[in-house]
Amino acid sequence: MGAYAMYKCTLLLLCFFMALLIGCQASYSPPPRTSITPPPPTAVRPPPPTSVKVEDSKFEDAATFIGIQEHPDRNTEYLLRSWVDKKSGQVTHQVYVANFYHGDWIYWSRANSEDAQPLQFVPIKQEVVTCDEFSRCSHSEHFAALIPDTVLRTHQDGFSVKFYGKTGKEMILRLTPQQIRQQLKVIEDFQAQRRVN
Repeated sequence: MGAYAMYKCTLLLLCFFMALLIGCQASYSPPPRTSITPPPPTAVRPPPPTSVKVEDSKFEDAATFIGIQEHPDRNTEYLLRSWVDKKSGQVTHQVYVANFYHGDWIYWSRANSEDAQPLQFVPIKQEVVTCDEFSRCSHSEHFAALIPDTVLRTHQDGFSVKFYGKTGKEMILRLTPQQIRQQLKVIEDFQAQRRVN
């Protein structure tokens, strides 16, 4: 085969491949662009319980009553917790609080009743929830204030407790009539049932 024939053949092959390449590009269309929608949030807070839960075991000398939970804001939860000593019948109540916040520690440390009487403060738990890359952290503090049974029974229309932090932060939480009355009713039913048995 002469040089001219080889040149012609190479040129024909080159034209064929170029036509094939152009045809492929013309037939290709990119996939349609779709908008990405974020998935629905999965961490949905369940509704708070609307009744008092009783925890009683033959292995424990006291029955526990977990009251109705309130959420005055997105960072605070509180409820009544009560105990009944199954031997003496003595009843103990506390306002249990879980407070979540961003920033420096508040160090909740004391409580007063709406009658300006100091209540016994009970520190329960302090946790660092999370920190970002700048060392700014979110915290949670769990704490309680003891309320005498006689005080709770004389304030069944509602009772307020004021909490104080070492940093000067203050918070007032109000036990609702529903919280107090349902708690006392379930306790009375429990005590009556024990007397029958």
